[in-house]
Amino acid sequence: MLRYVIWTSVILLAATVCYAKELGRAKVLHEGAPIMRGKRVLARVKKGRTLSVYVIKGNWYGVMPYKGWIHKKYVSFTRALGPSKAPAESVAKRLARCALIPNDAERLAAYDKVAQDLRLTGATGRDTVKQEPKQEWKKVGNFGAITTVYMSPGGLSDKHYIAQVLHTLRSETPIQQIWFFDDKSKTPTGVPMTDQQLLHWRAKYAVNRNTGYEKFMFIKTTDPTTSPPESHGEEANIRPGYAE
Repeated sequence: MLRYVIWTSVILLAATVCYAKELGRAKVLHEGAPIMRGKRVLARVKKGRTLSVYVIKGNWYGVMPYKGWIHKKYVSFTRALGPSKAPAESVAKRLARCALIPNDAERLAAYDKVAQDLRLTGATGRDTVKQEPKQEWKKVGNFGAITTVYMSPGGLSDKHYIAQVLHTLRSETPIQQIWFFDDKSKTPTGVPMTDQQLLHWRAKYAVNRNTGYEKFMFIKTTDPTTSPPESHGEEANIRPGYAE
């Protein structure tokens, strides 16, 4: 019996969290509370952080933006308001969540659920989508330890979306850099970069697991007339699967 309980828990934690509707919020009560997937710790969360809960299974909450599980002993859970009080999630956000599901079958099922809901309500989603910035990304280049990524301006404006993409692209290599560009045609596949490519460089993430260095920076052009264009970086607290 004990073996069955342990095995069931492992399967539960290894499952991919499928996000359809927010069930509530979980406020972290303990510093460094672990977010799990199987036996792997995806992240450790600061005390006071509030997480969105989309799945509840036994003593575990499936949370965003980590696509992982946190035990109820580490959090204080508040259930979401009823439909009459809680604002409906936009079609654009639901589609963005679907795009982040790594498993092909689960991703297609999530898209089908959105389409079914639209048919049931008689909505087209057209107006709602227009109100939301488009979120999309595509891996373009990979040379040495550097990965270049095109991300739409709508995606670059959402820290949690960036954190999810970083989590998807995260490798186990000791040194890794991920560079973000806001124009697909200007995203480089090698170095050195041209001035036009530098003008569309919007962010970069760098990690060196040998030294413990890890940093995310937004890049802003300060003088586009120089060659190369002048720019400066603004550090942000964004990591793979984590943003605040």
